[in-house]
Amino acid sequence: MPRKPPAEPIDHHYNISKLNRVFAATGIVLTIVFIGMVIEDYSRGWKKIQRQFSRIEARKTRDAALAERRRILGGELQRLRADLRQANRELASHRGELRRLDAKLKALEPKIYLADQQFKFTKASLDAQRYRYEQALETRSRAAPRQKRGFDELAADLERKRVHLARLQKEDAEVKARRE
Repeated sequence: MPRKPPAEPIDHHYNISKLNRVFAATGIVLTIVFIGMVIEDYSRGWKKIQRQFSRIEARKTRDAALAERRRILGGELQRLRADLRQANRELASHRGELRRLDAKLKALEPKIYLADQQFKFTKASLDAQRYRYEQALETRSRAAPRQKRGFDELAADLERKRVHLARLQKEDAEVKARRE
């Protein structure tokens, strides 16, 4: 059941606006006091000593870490320098070997070209001789045995040149493989 409103207004015995001002003033005073306490706490003499101590400790730790890093990296640096000197010596020997192999490749190049050209020319001559031999066989010429001997000689010469070219190409491939 709903309540009935009072018959007459309730009379308050205190002033609300005055209480609000007192509350606000108290809050401001307490805030100022709190800020003052924090400032006072950080400005004490022993806090300065504590900050100085922290700076000294940080510097000592940094110096110790730096000294340890130098000690460790010093040994590592010496080992790396020795490895580098060894690698440079090996590199110098490999460069000499590489120059020797390059010179060999350069010397082989014209030989291979010459052998290839001779093989091609001999093959062309063999094809021409084969044609002459086949013509002599078709016409039943007396020159057929002579043509056959020429054809056989060219075939043997072609085989020798093929073997020579293959030997040079194999040597070239071996030198290139060693170079790589």
